[in-house]
Amino acid sequence: MSPTAGVSAAGIFGSLFVHRFLAGTPRRLKLGWLMPSMSIAYGLTFLTAVFGSYYIAAISVNLISMVFAVSALSMGAISLWHREPGARFFVLAWISFLLGVLVIALHNVGVLPSNPLTTNALLIGSVIEMLLLSLALADRINELQRSREQAQTQLLENRQHMPEVVKESERQLESRVTERTQELETVNQKLRESKQLLEDQANHDILTGLANRKLLKDRLAGAKARARRSGERFALVVVDLNKFKLINDTYGHAAGDDVLIAMANSLRMVPRESDTIARIGGDEFVLLIEGVRSIEGLDRLKDKLSRLGDGAVTLACGTEIRVGLSIGVAMYPDDSQDLDQLFSIADAAMYRNKNTAKVEIYQG
Repeated sequence: MSPTAGVSAAGIFGSLFVHRFLAGTPRRLKLGWLMPSMSIAYGLTFLTAVFGSYYIAAISVNLISMVFAVSALSMGAISLWHREPGARFFVLAWISFLLGVLVIALHNVGVLPSNPLTTNALLIGSVIEMLLLSLALADRINELQRSREQAQTQLLENRQHMPEVVKESERQLESRVTERTQELETVNQKLRESKQLLEDQANHDILTGLANRKLLKDRLAGAKARARRSGERFALVVVDLNKFKLINDTYGHAAGDDVLIAMANSLRMVPRESDTIARIGGDEFVLLIEGVRSIEGLDRLKDKLSRLGDGAVTLACGTEIRVGLSIGVAMYPDDSQDLDQLFSIADAAMYRNKNTAKVEIYQG
């Protein structure tokens, strides 16, 4: 998976949501085919990102997202003109998304400089869009509730004159309300899934699913605060694959990715569930071990990691690779109370250990 594939996946459901949410407007404009076509285009972009050219997929998703946002915004404006429920929040939502797409597009072509705002513009715009779309759904639900209350009042007035007709109308109303409520719940579920997808992409490494540098930084800050309150220590363990570049050069980057995924899955079994495992880039992993009571416990952890590196990883071509691990450890607060300095100490220890590392490759 990649950010481009993630945006494409979100776009598939987003197009269908717009088609359902603004159902009256596409029919009025005879554009009922537009949003389903957008969904298909996003699906093809998703397949291209996963199985084809990432560069083509990245360009396509930007262009499709621009057309998608402008189309949704235009139909939302028409719905707002007709005073349809939720249209005002819908228009604001797609303005936010369109601004995010515009900023990231200008950044990608070099017009805007790289900074946290421009590089995360699409994510920020999408988050704001999700919040406003939630308000649009709430507005739509409130309108349905008001309509239902008005209809019930009318039914009570008519019941005195036409009992049977009123009862039949009430049954039809309940059926329509139930159907619409189910539709809204389905749309809301898709919105929650899209929001969760964005949050996962922001805090986890896409290749391995481990925590990324951002989430690790947050966990470190929390571990430091807890350690200062309780007086306990925690360890920062830096783990690096030996001669990983040689694997990429010999067998290709796909094989390198297979090794990284296998190593990440193995590392998950080493620490406790309360500890944190992160991939912070390339072939470098970090373990945050809280509540360390003795050096002996850390030595056992290092031995377990060393044995883990001796395990064989089987590539798609049938070759088995044994990749040793270089390990560096730093203890808070023994080695340093500054988190950046603590990481530097662990990193330096890892590089000292790397000098004696070996890689064994043989045909399985």
